[in-house]
Amino acid sequence: TSRSELAHGERKVVGSAQRRTRDAFLQHGSIPLSPQHERLVEVFPLSEEEKRDYLEALRSHAISLGEIRAHQLEKIEPWSQKLAISLLETLKVPGEIGELTRAEALMAQELEKDHHARQEGFLKHAQIASNTPAKS
Repeated sequence: TSRSELAHGERKVVGSAQRRTRDAFLQHGSIPLSPQHERLVEVFPLSEEEKRDYLEALRSHAISLGEIRAHQLEKIEPWSQKLAISLLETLKVPGEIGELTRAEALMAQELEKDHHARQEGFLKHAQIASNTPAKS
């Protein structure tokens, strides 16, 4: 992890990448909610031994919010609230800290199902593409 990255102990919580040109920049970030990010290893064109090594390195350098929460539920709540407040202030958007309504919770469940379905489709497509022999 670098000085400006969010970490839990020695493990990175937020993945971030940036590309800059003279006229623009692109910022990409991800915060894994569960260990599902480890499945990315499945689509890499690596031997089984290389995949195991990559997965071991990933597990020793990155952690998901779900893993943190499972170990330290009482410590994440103040941190997550501070993060949410900071995001609202930085983005200059209205919002408030609170519990989801029943309708919001149901909508979140549906969005999560859709997300997982798209992610499964991506992984299957990427796996097929990585197993396709290169054209000469």
